[in-house]
Parts: sequence; structure tokens; C-alpha cells
Amino acid sequence: MKPAMWRASTILAAFALFFAALAFPGQASPAGCVPDLSQRLPVILVHGFSDRPAVWGSANDPNSMLHTVGRIPNTYVETFDYESTNKRWIDDPAIGRSLARRIACVAASSRQANGPGKVIVIGHSMGGLAAKYAATQTVEGHKVAGDIGLVATIGTPNTGNGWANGYALVRSAICSAITMAKAVQLQFLCDGDAVEGLQSHSQQIDALPPLPGNIPVIAIAGDVTVTYSFFQLTLKDTDSDLIVTKQSALKGAAHPKLGGGEEVVACETSIQALDHVKLGSALPGNPVLPSCWHNGLPSNQEVKLAVTSTIEKYQRALAANQALAPYIGTWTVHGGKLEIRPDRTGTHTLNLGCGAAVTNCNEIDQLTFTGPVNGTLTAKVTGVSVPTGQAANYKVGDTFKLTLEREGHILRTAWSDNKDHGNPYWCDSHASTNSFTECGQ
Repeated sequence: MKPAMWRASTILAAFALFFAALAFPGQASPAGCVPDLSQRLPVILVHGFSDRPAVWGSANDPNSMLHTVGRIPNTYVETFDYESTNKRWIDDPAIGRSLARRIACVAASSRQANGPGKVIVIGHSMGGLAAKYAATQTVEGHKVAGDIGLVATIGTPNTGNGWANGYALVRSAICSAITMAKAVQLQFLCDGDAVEGLQSHSQQIDALPPLPGNIPVIAIAGDVTVTYSFFQLTLKDTDSDLIVTKQSALKGAAHPKLGGGEEVVACETSIQALDHVKLGSALPGNPVLPSCWHNGLPSNQEVKLAVTSTIEKYQRALAANQALAPYIGTWTVHGGKLEIRPDRTGTHTLNLGCGAAVTNCNEIDQLTFTGPVNGTLTAKVTGVSVPTGQAANYKVGDTFKLTLEREGHILRTAWSDNKDHGNPYWCDSHASTNSFTECGQ
């Protein structure tokens, strides 16, 4: 095949893949809140442009994303369905706003059941943008961003999509031809306004705020390499899933320790394979198509493993934070103060007065915390600050352990050097107000 002919056929095939790759009908999300959620971690799957919930597969299919996520212990999974408006931009009330209400509703159900009160959102393609839009919303005076625990974006065009730019240029001519030919089956190519929003650095894309910095985000991208199979030579590494570039898909990844980060799934296809892609064959699972191309990502094995891993990592971080919760806050004794923050950092302040005979004068030690393990939280000094001329009591690297006592109102300190550091107790406001003897009052 001549290069010019191949380029033309490949471009037409790519347009077909992006705008005609529709899955089979799926079940809509349950109506209302989730009465049987209990303490499970809720996960919502959001499909993309011109797609349907069935892109996630069936709960009965062991090879589907829906089944894979549902098998993770202590999780609840559902799909969000906006099929009827799937060619509209994400600010359509039935997409972004509706998703925000669903997230808020499910999170409220979780809190009522003493669950985590957070929802994981997994979005494919434009579904990831819908999650970002939902995070900007307020439902009944409550900010939805506070209900989102983690977001996984799969092939999401965070900076837009070059194919949408190209399609927009020829859309008018294509739609005129479709109308003249009365090709009703192709009319969907001319519906909706999402194509304008999906263009590279469109006004809509650039105006969409990033997710709040405290939300972990795992960004998953596909990377298709096209080869000329006769000589087994690499012709082109597309740096994309044939629709969305890696750079666009990976933007926004955050907080690897909490389940976020970047994941690139690579695969290969040949010129001959792409040349034989037909409009009607552009469905996930078609053997002609590479496994990491745009609409194949939700059913890709590596993507499912990455999603499973990130959810499990988030669950571990959530469990660790829940164990830390009783320690978080401000603890005092005499002129000292111990602050423990949710991000596992804190300060240790000593201030018994300043003078020639006093060695505890406004010393501030920066701390990090690990655990708790077996009911004991470990603190490590990472920084020491004292006034000029004042000797420090502690140094970087010193450690001590903290144990809750008296129904959680007292912290007992045990320094690793086993020396006498004075009163080993720290008191919360309840212990101080009620003059617990450990507080030295």
C-alpha cells in the first residue's frame, strides 16, 4: 500500500475507533442511596464519550473490570450511566452534576453505616473529566470534593484530544454528507457538543479545575506501537492509545503513597491490522485491535491489575489513617505541647520558661509518625529549632513511642534512650479540664 493511501485509511480508521466504538447496553446504577452498603468502600465506574456502562463488562464475567473490582474484599461497586447524553459535554446536568449528586449520596450512605465516607471514582476517557467536574460541585451545601477518596483516570484526555480537533474541522462536511445520504445510523457523529470540549486545550478543557490536591489520582495511559510486520521493524511509537496521548492521559497523577501515580500500558499492532479495521468492528475485544488502544483499556488485563493495586493500596492507607485517628490532635503537659496531624507530621514544643537555669526554652522539634503497631505510635525527630544560645534537648533521629491510656485521654511517652525525660504523659483537653493526675496538676 502506498504511504499516502495508508495514512488516509489509518486516519479514517482512527476516527471510526473514536466516534463509533460503542459497547453493548448495560444496567443502570441503582436508584437512590445504598441501604446495604455497610462499611464497604464504594467504587463508582464512569464510562466515556459516546459509550455505555457495558464498557466495564458484566459482574458475572470474570474478565471484566466490573467483576474484578467487585472481587476486591470489602468493596461495593456500581456503574454511573449517562448513555442518553453521552455526546454532550460534562457540564450537562445529566453528566457532571448528576455524578456529583450520586457521589454525595453514596458517601452519605457510607457515613451513616460508619464506613469510610469516601467514594473511589474510576473514569474512562471523558468519564475522568466528569469526575473532575463533579468535584467542583456542591450538593445541599456540602462540597462533593470532600466525598471523593481517590480517582483513577483511564485514557482521560486531561489536556484534550488532537483527533477531536481534526474531526471538528471536517465535521460540517461529514454531517452535511450524512444528512444528504439520509444515513440515520451515522447521525450520532453530529450529535452533542462534547467534540468541541474534547479538543486539545479547548476553552472547556482549560477552564476545568484540577482535582483538589489532597485527592490521590492514578492516571493510566495506553501506548500503542505500530509495526510493519513483514520486516518486524518498529515503524512508530505513537505515544498514545491511538486517541489520547500519554502526556494528556498522565496529567494530574498525585499521591503515589496513597494509591495515586502513573501507569503506562504498552502494546503493539501492525499496519496491516489497522488497515483492516472496519467501522462495525471497532468494539472492545475485537482481535484486530491492540489491547491497549483507547476503548480497549477498560478490559485490558494490565489496567485491571493497576486499578486493583491502587484500590488495595488506598484501603491500606485508609485503615492506617483510621488507626491514627485517636492520636490526632493537641496534647499538653506543663509547658510542653505535642501536636499530631493527619498527614503523620507534628511538632513537639518544650517551654518551661527561659533563663540561665532553664534548658527547656521554646524548643520546637519537627516530628513524623509511623504506625500505630500493636497499639503503639512511633515518633521520630526530623528537625530541631531552638533560640540562639539555647542548647537543644533532642536531636534529629531521636525516637519515642506513644501509647494511649485512660480511655484515650492520656498518651504515655517512652523515649528510645530509656532516660528520664520528666513527666512521660501528655493530656488531651478532657484530661486537663478534669485534672487527671498524670497531667501534673
